[in-house]
Amino acid sequence: MKSVFVFFIHLPVWVVVLFIAVAMSSDVNHLNNGMFTALQSFALITWLLSGFYLFYEFLIPQFLVKKKVRLFVFWGSLSIFVALPAMIFLINKLSFAVSGIDDPIKSGCWLYPWLGGILGSAFCGTLGSFYRFGTDWFWNTQKKNGLEKRNLESELRLFRS
Repeated sequence: MKSVFVFFIHLPVWVVVLFIAVAMSSDVNHLNNGMFTALQSFALITWLLSGFYLFYEFLIPQFLVKKKVRLFVFWGSLSIFVALPAMIFLINKLSFAVSGIDDPIKSGCWLYPWLGGILGSAFCGTLGSFYRFGTDWFWNTQKKNGLEKRNLESELRLFRS
């Protein structure tokens, strides 16, 4: 049951990420360079899923659940403002270099892609956090209902005897 639930809860994330990658790749498809489009799609998928699962699988359970809020804020901020934007920035530079297309960042326009990386990373981190809180809430509610049901059954057995 849990693995089916996990699959269906993560399916919308994967669909949205693939939709964003296809939409953004069609945006750069006017360059008529299939290699560049494929690399950009790969970069977007990698970046968005890395941001989501970094918060969902690592930062929330490792720090926030254990009440280490300062460490969570530090590592979350570091990943949103530095690590994830640097990852997409470097993958984009690599895709421009491999495909042979002129890199617009060479002209000194690096601030807007970096700010876009920060906004996208913050979105993915927030989404991963909400998903973690939602799934934890669901499983805690299921446990609580199961314990209440067992408690009522044991009380009924006690009254019958």
